[in-house]
Amino acid sequence: MLGGTAALLAAAVALPAQTESTPAETVELPSFVVTSTKDPTEYVGKEALSTTRTGVMLINLPQSVQVLNRAFIEDKAPVMLGDLLKFVGGAQTGNLNFSVDRFMIRGFTGESDYQDGFRASQSESQADMSVVDRVEIIKGPSAILIANGPVGGVINKISKSPVDYEVGSLKVQAGMFDANRIELDLGGPITADKKLQYRLIAAGQYSDGWYDNTYVHRVLVAPALAYDFGPQTRLTVRYSYVNTKFSSYNGIVLDLRTNTIVPVPPKTTYDENAPLNWRTDLVNKLFLEFSTRLNDVVAFRLAGLASTTQANRIESILSAVPATYTGGLLPRSTTAIDNSWPRRTLQMDFVLNFNTGSVKHKLLLGGDATDNTTHAITYGGTSSPIDPFNPVFPGVVTVNTSVPTSDQKVLNQFGKLYFLETANFFKDRLQLTVGGSRNLASADTTNRLTNTGGPVIDVYQNLGQWGAIFKPTAHTSVFYGFNENFNTNIQNNIVLPSQRGKQQEIGVKGELLDGKITTTLAYFDIKQVNLTAPSFPQTTPPSFVLVSGENSKGFDGDFTFEVNKNITVLASFASFRARVPLTAQQATVLQPTTHATATELPVGNVSEETFGAWGRYMYTQGGLKGFAFGAGLSYQSKKAITSSANDLFFGYVPGRTVIDAFASYDHGPFKYTLNVDNLLDKSYIYAARNQNLIIPGSGINVKGAVTWKF
Repeated sequence: MLGGTAALLAAAVALPAQTESTPAETVELPSFVVTSTKDPTEYVGKEALSTTRTGVMLINLPQSVQVLNRAFIEDKAPVMLGDLLKFVGGAQTGNLNFSVDRFMIRGFTGESDYQDGFRASQSESQADMSVVDRVEIIKGPSAILIANGPVGGVINKISKSPVDYEVGSLKVQAGMFDANRIELDLGGPITADKKLQYRLIAAGQYSDGWYDNTYVHRVLVAPALAYDFGPQTRLTVRYSYVNTKFSSYNGIVLDLRTNTIVPVPPKTTYDENAPLNWRTDLVNKLFLEFSTRLNDVVAFRLAGLASTTQANRIESILSAVPATYTGGLLPRSTTAIDNSWPRRTLQMDFVLNFNTGSVKHKLLLGGDATDNTTHAITYGGTSSPIDPFNPVFPGVVTVNTSVPTSDQKVLNQFGKLYFLETANFFKDRLQLTVGGSRNLASADTTNRLTNTGGPVIDVYQNLGQWGAIFKPTAHTSVFYGFNENFNTNIQNNIVLPSQRGKQQEIGVKGELLDGKITTTLAYFDIKQVNLTAPSFPQTTPPSFVLVSGENSKGFDGDFTFEVNKNITVLASFASFRARVPLTAQQATVLQPTTHATATELPVGNVSEETFGAWGRYMYTQGGLKGFAFGAGLSYQSKKAITSSANDLFFGYVPGRTVIDAFASYDHGPFKYTLNVDNLLDKSYIYAARNQNLIIPGSGINVKGAVTWKF
């Protein structure tokens, strides 16, 4: 059921999953699928589905996009997605291994992300990397792909797909923490003509975390079928079931008497162990996609996603130590909530390829429609107070689940129609793109305790994107791009001006030495306006003020060098300035005490200077053939500690440099891997989400794995 929006639109914001081919084989596929040479050792991809909905070489995109292949994922063996982002220019993370995918791109925070072009529910726990074939990181907004997404960009994870060759592996991993798991990956043709194919991925994790009282227990099952009606027509059906049970952990708090982090051991938690505090996520997803080329001019794609997420939790949370604190116990708040998110999305795309004289055209036409219901039931509860300098467990947690304190259901609908025209001139030396979208977002809120509803709110928004590429040579390009996006801005059932994001970007891209060197260097300028912050003094019901938003501008880049068949180097950097500007009046309202004279504030939890480098050496002959080793260094500068609304500033946590390493031996049907995260056991602050949630970085972690390939 797609509600009223579906009657208006017929859908298409997603990208299909990549179809794999045998190593060293290039396969011609429909335009909605990435065509690539599947070299199992290549760290980065040179083609992406994101931003244009179709497979395009990165050098031909007027926007910065980085693609990380499965080879890098396997060598890095990430505990979470953020372990990969350390090596992407302008990207960083500030989440936990068991929480929702939360990341920062070019100074802006995003929460949740995309999988195969479909947006995930906002409170799903960290995506399991066993199902991911490659990761596409789109830097900046997009009027087509992410019209109502994070302004800094999104992460689009491309799932492993059914294949026409045999796949079989069983991986067992164990480690010090966040590591104990098993993964099964099966795939191949079912019929003799290889038209019917399958993929089955299953994973289980049962591991304790580095922080006190933390753990992850997860079961994942993801079967998929695909049928090739012909070389240009494919139907894919994919289902996934993920059941995650994990701990409540909310970091260490700030001492407002000194504006420093409470001096307790970094593993300290103020949350109870299960069964007093706990979190669960149960996610079911069904994905269908049909793509075909109707003739030499027109290709067509229809895809849909139906998902349900059930996220329940009981948490005991300590706030920052108040400036008036004189010692003893402090109260903890209690969160007890049952969340459910049924989500349905339908997408449709047409791609037309044609020429007018010497000009080549690719015209994308499409739309998407989404119903996303959020249903939150909260319960009253109490948690015993705790001494922030000497927490003692267990405490007492009492929740009354018989009578909810609130029961609110919100039907969110989103629809979009869009076009994107790409024209190539002068034998592809000059490329111009122009596109736009017409967006409709609506919300209908019901208070199920009182059986009353708020007004149905409809917000229309037009967005544009355009760009230009000049190619001095066939393997270098200079590009300019402009992109927009928006988010609705509804407070207390009052529609405020939409949050608008705009990015201008200019840069150069290159594929040199027969593609051995790939590089992107870009300057960006992003502005987001019409953000809200709590007013001061606060009122009942709560009131908000509009602030001018956030500005972020600077440089970032990505670089890969395949020196030879043995040596690969991957590097990235970012240097930018992200600020929340304040007028004098806003500064007085928002910063009534110590920051009344501020004209701008730093953006919380963002490092403005980053650098990452990863190198790998593989033995391809001789007695050490099959052995590989490598290491990576990631640097992030200081991070500001601010309130969640970026309206209060408390200081900085220092920067850090962390080194990771790996070694592997691939011999016959077995591959042995050893990973060491935080090799030097560096003590540092990983994230400073706000004054109530500061996360120390975890210590050294040794993980060993054996993979049986059959």
